[in-house]
Amino acid sequence: PKRLGALNKFKAGECNILICTDVASRGLDIPSVDMVINYNIPSNSK
Repeated sequence: PKRLGALNKFKAGECNILICTDVASRGLDIPSVDMVINYNIPSNSK
């Protein structure tokens, strides 16, 4: 699948930024990651 390709490119250092949903926080471990930004987008724009 497309997402596995993106993850493999990230792990190999071919891309520097990986944008993903909170599902990635469940069991995804990449030792070379220096920073994780967790951002919750509001469900209502008001």
